[in-house]
Amino acid sequence: MQFPRPLLPLILLASLLPAACAEEKPAAGWRGELVAPAAEFSQMPFWFWNDELDNAEIARQMAEFRRQGVFGFVIHGRIGLPQEIPYMGDRWLDHVRFAVDEAARTGMHVCLYDEGMYPSGSAHGAVVRSNSAFAAKGLSARSQEIDGPAKLRIENPVEGSLVAAVAARRNGDAVDLDGALVTDKPGEEMSLPEGQWRVVTFSCVSSGGRIRGVHFGEDDGQPGAPPAADLLDPDSVRAFLRFAYEPYYEKLKDHFGKTVFAVFTDEPSELGRGAKRGLQPWTGSLADDFRRRRGYSLLPLLPALFMEAGPRTERVRQDFKLTLAERLDETYYQQLSQWCADHGVELTGHPSGSDEIRPLRLFQLPGQDMVWRWVLPGQPTMLEGANSTVAKCSSSVARHDARRRNANEIYGAYGWHLTMDEMKGLADWLMVRGVNLLYPHAFYYSVREQRAYERPPDLGMHNAWWPCYRQFADYTSRLCGLLTDSRQVCDVAVLSVANHLPWRAARWLFQNQVDFNYLEDWRLLEQSKLEGATMQVGAMTYRLVIVDHDEPLAAPVAASLDAFKKAGGLVRYCRSEPTAELVSGLHRDLAVEPPSPDLRYAHVQKYGMDFYLLTNEGEGPIDTAVTFRVRGKAEWFDPWTAEFHPAMAASEGQDGAIRVRLRRRESLVLSIDPTQPPEKATPQPRTPSLEAPIDGPWKLADASGRQLARALDDWRVAPELTEFAGTLRYETAFDAATKPGKRYELDLGGVGDWTVVWLNGRKVGVRFWAPYEFDVTESIRDGRNELRVEVTNSWANKHAPKDARASGLFGPVVLRGR
Repeated sequence: MQFPRPLLPLILLASLLPAACAEEKPAAGWRGELVAPAAEFSQMPFWFWNDELDNAEIARQMAEFRRQGVFGFVIHGRIGLPQEIPYMGDRWLDHVRFAVDEAARTGMHVCLYDEGMYPSGSAHGAVVRSNSAFAAKGLSARSQEIDGPAKLRIENPVEGSLVAAVAARRNGDAVDLDGALVTDKPGEEMSLPEGQWRVVTFSCVSSGGRIRGVHFGEDDGQPGAPPAADLLDPDSVRAFLRFAYEPYYEKLKDHFGKTVFAVFTDEPSELGRGAKRGLQPWTGSLADDFRRRRGYSLLPLLPALFMEAGPRTERVRQDFKLTLAERLDETYYQQLSQWCADHGVELTGHPSGSDEIRPLRLFQLPGQDMVWRWVLPGQPTMLEGANSTVAKCSSSVARHDARRRNANEIYGAYGWHLTMDEMKGLADWLMVRGVNLLYPHAFYYSVREQRAYERPPDLGMHNAWWPCYRQFADYTSRLCGLLTDSRQVCDVAVLSVANHLPWRAARWLFQNQVDFNYLEDWRLLEQSKLEGATMQVGAMTYRLVIVDHDEPLAAPVAASLDAFKKAGGLVRYCRSEPTAELVSGLHRDLAVEPPSPDLRYAHVQKYGMDFYLLTNEGEGPIDTAVTFRVRGKAEWFDPWTAEFHPAMAASEGQDGAIRVRLRRRESLVLSIDPTQPPEKATPQPRTPSLEAPIDGPWKLADASGRQLARALDDWRVAPELTEFAGTLRYETAFDAATKPGKRYELDLGGVGDWTVVWLNGRKVGVRFWAPYEFDVTESIRDGRNELRVEVTNSWANKHAPKDARASGLFGPVVLRGR
């Protein structure tokens, strides 16, 4: 984005801050807090403890974290931890104590992880070792077809215990449950009348599920993988707390609620990983629990969980799913949440489903995860599918429940070919949707041997970009700080039905700059209040509720929406591709002309000001005019450079509109002080741009100075560089005839993967993504200029050759004067 010269005092403030600037609150008012936020807003990476641990090395790595702007971490045992350091054993706890003490001494924050390794709930198998009855359970179904009349004795199952036997008339591959016969007593005899019958015997069996452990030999499918526990059994979960939570408290109680601020629980699974096929989650008392919650017996209807059973099939499945969710909430999440509240820390982490919003109300710090390249910048997955909802999932709960933070575990298993380009795009994707705490997955204690391939990449000190990581870390800290302790301005809610988050309407809202939160059906019924023509839900006020649901709504939900509509509120139904009719009658927060479907925004109030976070989610530049509902004195803040700039008016004829220009992967914050009148800025005329190609000749050298004769192309075509991963240096000289008052920009064209530029011995900057453009006004000189471009390729070329990326400086390299 092109700006006049930045405000010098604020740039000096940013440049003079010490390396540990985030540890102290600056004294420069709200601008100072934007530039140098507190340490708590830092990224909190998963720190894989995956090798022989040494306290001196732990301290050294923590110092490296701080040097690159990372002031917290999640201690996470991972495969590769030696057997000599058993999870939750004395040596493990002693190293954890050392790390927490060191964090307290240096102003860092620590989140504990409650499992070794995942999913949570087993305490690395200790729960089941303490009582084999606590093993995860499932409901199995064994069918036999019988022609009546006939008598059939129900025998005890070979495995597990009998839940019920149900005999139903066959109807092709389906069954007819009308007139079904049922018994839950072993040894009882069934008398089957004439006809074709299917008799299904249901048994509660061990699921055989496991978790991934922290030692070699404990991965999926390996005999040492720890057994999963029964998370639907409250006594089993109490044992989990005893083995996984209490030892941490006993070891660290003086740090709880201070340095140790949270405990992370990770995608609990009722069956565990690799469970026997064809099971439904189960526990001993579930049938009675279902009758109590749903008001009818499940036993005669059990076939509907495994096969088509007529018109009641879908209702039975939905009721069963709801019962499981409610029970898991009570037996697992509620117990963990209460334990954390009682011990002065917050429960954080996430459930197993991307759009699983219901359990998040029980998290003091709700979260979700984004892993396995489910969402990628520039791809439809950013707006389509269940995974596209994860950011609004956690942020909506946080806003309704007045939770100060909400989080996302991000980048896990994105592979060594993950780029900083993708990292920035995904971080922006989360933050503009309201996520204000990032758990990067992961920083590795060690990448020795196969440890480098455990759900990579290592984002931290074993990655090539680590020396330049601080700029990215500071950037996310600034935006997370802005989004915390602020009030969201948002008029629109999208209804969530049955723990499902729709994305069809959401996609249109994003592309047309209408912010929203997801509103669960239960919350609509239990927490909403009508205030005139608005709906109050916690601190939020809604004027429009959108229903993106094709099936009829439950009667109480429909009645609540009807009452809102009668009070003057807006209700819109999205049952096809949405149009502007979806938000007709709504006073929009901002208007964009010309339309820009790649522009995203979030509007928050803080410091008595209004702040608009504007993000470019597209693959090209944005150049448009935006009229904001809030009027006042406006100013731009660039969170990447920590610079402030005047906000320029758009062209004449667009009263009050502000020109918004965003490069690819750029986000800016517009601050508006409503107590001050708008400044009538006159747009600066755009002088013609002068371009001069920089054609070389170029010299290419490695770190030792060895010269490599290559043109500007992919260096992998050279036999000696085919498998090279690292940094090479391009050098050339060019002549420039500079003029006072002009600004000069260097455009490198294509780069694989990222670059640091030096001009005349002065470092100009680093760029991790296109466009690879640099303001060189302060470095260029009239006459001869010496240019050095250091290019670093992807670490995939080292660790994952099948995912190797193009490497080098490709050009064309151009100097522009304006």
